Amino acid sequence: MMESTGMTELIRCVRTPLELNVQPGGKVLIVGDTATDRNVLQALVAASRQIGVEPSVLIGEIRPAPNMEPSKATSAAMKKVDLVVNVTSHSIAHTEAVRGVLAVGIKYVGMATATASSLTKGGANADPDEMLKVTERVAA
Repeated sequence: MMESTGMTELIRCVRTPLELNVQPGGKVLIVGDTATDRNVLQALVAASRQIGVEPSVLIGEIRPAPNMEPSKATSAAMKKVDLVVNVTSHSIAHTEAVRGVLAVGIKYVGMATATASSLTKGGANADPDEMLKVTERVAA
């Protein structure tokens, strides 16, 4: 477990993708695997609770390559929430399971390979409103 100031910062950083994608009272499924950074899982659970969202965590085996279908149990669980957050070792973004949940309006946030360090430093810590302003200026 990381020290408390580090965990506080990590929770702050993972709140943003949750707040942007699920309303209070909603349900989020956090999908990890046996190599997922446990601090990231704990931060996502804590941030979910802070914003009034019910978190569930599902830990599966590491898939041997990116974009392999998740297990049947994972795929089924993904259909019963408002938001799926993937923090596995490999992306599942281009799978039938993800396409299926997106097709019915369930949101998906891909954070494969996320670590406490990657989420608290650099671009992951950027202000989304400021990023939008810069993007609009560049696109104009």
